[in-house]
Amino acid sequence: MADIKIAVFREATNCRKTIQLSVISTYGIQKNKYSGIVNNEVLPDDLFEEA
Repeated sequence: MADIKIAVFREATNCRKTIQLSVISTYGIQKNKYSGIVNNEVLPDDLFEEA
């Protein structure tokens, strides 16, 4: 499903660069056969950690 969305985006924008699929979620991504297409996962701890 996400592969199709990436392909549609690439075709609509004529993007020649790498497209990275990122997910912002409070609970994270459940590991399954589709979770491998996500390049980046951002959790609340990542957003609110001190520098």
